[in-house]
Amino acid sequence: MTSTQGSLAALKPLILPLVLFASVSNLAVLVSPLFMMQVLDRVVPSGNLSTLALLGILVFRALTVNGIVEYLRDQSLSRSASWFERDAATHVLARAGPAQLDGLRKVSIVRDFLKYNAKTTIDPPWMPFFVVTVIFDLAGIFSRAGDRIWGALCPQEPFRVSHTSR
Repeated sequence: MTSTQGSLAALKPLILPLVLFASVSNLAVLVSPLFMMQVLDRVVPSGNLSTLALLGILVFRALTVNGIVEYLRDQSLSRSASWFERDAATHVLARAGPAQLDGLRKVSIVRDFLKYNAKTTIDPPWMPFFVVTVIFDLAGIFSRAGDRIWGALCPQEPFRVSHTSR
């Protein structure tokens, strides 16, 4: 194992916190569409402002947590990239010859990946979760809308069966 591979291996403990940050961040991002659906489904028909206020407070808190988690995730990736660059570059520069330039190019590629692209690599696995959640919430909204339309089209009095006795 080369010293550059050792530097990469030292980044393995970073994976679990990044996955946890991604989980919290992606769940917080899901709050916005769910908020809009709940407002359209619950607040607009009933005109209940206390429900709107409660939903607004919950969304504000979730998006605040999302901002904090995104900041921490960006900082941890940036610091990890800087650490990797310093550690691996010192090992590469200790070598002699043309391998230095190729090694530094590889270190730069890994640093750029950690600093700019690692976040976009962690987020896409959440896409099916988003799609399923939004589809099921939309199905519930359409179902409730259908119930309301059916209720508006049907008479308000319950259906009565008259029994005639012979």
